[in-house]
Amino acid sequence: MSFPTRAGGAPVLLPLLDFQRVKGAGQCVYCVHYDLIHDIEKKGLNILQLFRELAESGEVLDCALDFEAAGTLDGPIGNQLPLRLIFSTTTAPGGNGNGNGGRKTKPVPGEAAHRRA
Repeated sequence: MSFPTRAGGAPVLLPLLDFQRVKGAGQCVYCVHYDLIHDIEKKGLNILQLFRELAESGEVLDCALDFEAAGTLDGPIGNQLPLRLIFSTTTAPGGNGNGNGGRKTKPVPGEAAHRRA
């Protein structure tokens, strides 16, 4: 299963078996983009808190950190550190968070979440 990324990057490939498993469980799959500096650190959070929050409402199927965006020691230092997640949850877009057998779930936190299915 292929997920498009922002800025025309290479699509993210999720094994079809994982996609079928979460869809069979009635979950929605999202591609979520964070900037660890602007979306997380400047709001007084840390990456561990983010992953704990995500684990409460779904499953991280894949993640990748864009180290090149941070810059290099020999070049200019970037002001962003993009993190891309493939995330599954019972919370549907615009849902009220009650799609998990009556258990409250939080909406997918993130700057941009693109629903795949």
